[in-house]
Amino acid sequence: MPKLAIIMRGGLVLKVVSDTPDALGAVEALVIEYDTEGADKENVYFVPEADGTLVKAAVYREGIELTDVDLDGIVPVIPETRRSLWWSAENQAEADEWVADLTAKGCIIEKVDPQQGRPQVDVIFSLDPTKAKEILGYEPEEEEWLIPDYPR
Repeated sequence: MPKLAIIMRGGLVLKVVSDTPDALGAVEALVIEYDTEGADKENVYFVPEADGTLVKAAVYREGIELTDVDLDGIVPVIPETRRSLWWSAENQAEADEWVADLTAKGCIIEKVDPQQGRPQVDVIFSLDPTKAKEILGYEPEEEEWLIPDYPR
């Protein structure tokens, strides 16, 4: 899926980029800034909102450039795009192997928790669920995923 990113610094849009700008075709990026203080007057318009009201805003057209940012590397670390699993290893050595393997495949290790008085080690990790089968070798069932606010 093509990705689009808006690169900003200090509240200013620097550029609009994509990993595949050609795949987006004739897409025009409009930056609509409701804070018009300091905006060039020739860029200030009344923008129609969904409810029909007109709101003053600065509007800029931006071309879409080929990105110099690793967008595929960013998406997996955004919390909203990740889900977590909890596996229990038989021992610390197995847990260490899992951590190394999962990390190499792009998972984020959230917790490695040796069980007091037992050899088992719990490993909680998160990954992009759309890549779970590729990373884990199977498609986790819905009930295997931890609920988002599960205490870690």
